[in-house]
Amino acid sequence: MLERDRRKPGSWATTPAKRRRILDAALSCFDERGIAATTIDDICAAAGLHVGSIYHHFAGKDDIFETLARDAMGDYLAGVVDALAGGRSSPDSIRRLVAFHVRWVEQRPALTRLMLSWEETERDRPSGREHYVQYSEAIGAWLRREARAGRIRRMEPDLYSTLLMGPLMEHARQRSAGLTSASPQTMQRGLAAGLRRVLLSGGDG
Repeated sequence: MLERDRRKPGSWATTPAKRRRILDAALSCFDERGIAATTIDDICAAAGLHVGSIYHHFAGKDDIFETLARDAMGDYLAGVVDALAGGRSSPDSIRRLVAFHVRWVEQRPALTRLMLSWEETERDRPSGREHYVQYSEAIGAWLRREARAGRIRRMEPDLYSTLLMGPLMEHARQRSAGLTSASPQTMQRGLAAGLRRVLLSGGDG
């Protein structure tokens, strides 16, 4: 076990750079060892920090995991909303959404796996339900606007986010687990075409 830092807590510098260093080290450990098997000592060793410095920034391993997941979910949701809002048309918004999603999964495989793990563990808890509500509300604004304008099919409201995000989440699960061999470009084209056929009033758009 690493020696504890004996300085008074107030003397430990809390800096964004050190916090980021801890989070990056923890993500690497979680991805390599699994969340349950990872210990604070593992994170200390990976970050090159004393255990006292870890606890100065975070309450413990669960707090680090929650922070990683919460930050990632927030960044992903912001990207989804930006992609949908920035489209010149409904088909273009779908194309932008899929492009953002595929790029995220390809560039952040470890973070994608952590997000999916968090979703599994938190699904039936208040934090998981709150996360679902946030996604539904953020995506729902675009969906309602497009439905009112007649640009996407009218259906039960609960189906919209399922049909829009469901295929993307399944792609993330399979891709991050190494179960797909198609190129990112092929996946992007196929996902966008499938979503257009399901959602758009005119079919493929």
